[in-house]
Amino acid sequence: MMMRQHVDRSDDPMMSPQAIRALRLSQSRTTAQGLND
Repeated sequence: MMMRQHVDRSDDPMMSPQAIRALRLSQSRTTAQGLND
């Protein structure tokens, strides 16, 4: 659920570079823990 939302948001051109970076870091941590839908 959250993973798909993260991908959609990081592809949004309106997102600031800082926000995209934060989302990617958050996504990386979630991936490391395991794919939780």
